[in-house]
Amino acid sequence: MENNLKFNLCESKKFLLFVTDLRISEPVQKAINLPVPGTLRISCEYTGPKEDHVLWSKNFVRMGNLDGFVRSSTEQLSGGRVTITDTITKETTEFLDSGNYTCYVPNSTLSDTLTVHASKYKELRS
Repeated sequence: MENNLKFNLCESKKFLLFVTDLRISEPVQKAINLPVPGTLRISCEYTGPKEDHVLWSKNFVRMGNLDGFVRSSTEQLSGGRVTITDTITKETTEFLDSGNYTCYVPNSTLSDTLTVHASKYKELRS
C-alpha cells in the first residue's frame, strides 16, 4: 500500500527487522469533502511494537483534548507486536473542522495525513 511507511531497527550486534505500518484506514481517500453539519470519523491503523502508541494532530498542532472529538481504540496482540486501530469521531461538524488531520507515533517518522474540506450540505430539490 502506498500509504504505508516502513523502517528498520538495529539493536547492538543483532539485526532485528521490525516492519512497522501506519496508515489512515478510514476514509481511504487522502482528501475528503465534509458536509456541515455532519459526522467526521477518521481511523488510523498502526502495527508495531507494543510500547508505541498513536497520537493525533490537526494542522500540525497536537490535539490534546481532541477538540470535541470522541476517541476510541482497539488493540490486537500477536507475537509481541500490536495492531492498534485508533479512531476519532465528531458527531456534529463545523466549518472549523476543515484542516489536515495527522495520526503519528511519537519519536518516529511514522505518520499519515488526511485533508478535510468542510462545506455546506446542499439538498437537491426536484
